[in-house]
Amino acid sequence: MVNIFESMGCRATAIPSAEEDSRRRKDFPFLVESRIQELVGEHSCSAHGEASVVVNGNAMTGASGNSTRRKKPSRRMWSRADYSKS
Repeated sequence: MVNIFESMGCRATAIPSAEEDSRRRKDFPFLVESRIQELVGEHSCSAHGEASVVVNGNAMTGASGNSTRRKKPSRRMWSRADYSKS
């Protein structure tokens, strides 16, 4: 885990402690929201199932169960022509 909390007043978003369940605790030894707050960070989140993004300097954090599911790739694939210099 990258330490983005080197200075006071950092902001981040993650899954709220209320949404974490005991099954996840076996794989991850702490509650993310609690850890952010413990490290002098400001935690924010949106309503259950809604996307939440926080930008803090060069660090960007996001949380949403719906947005992390694998989606089908778009039909248009980038080609070399997209990157060629004119």
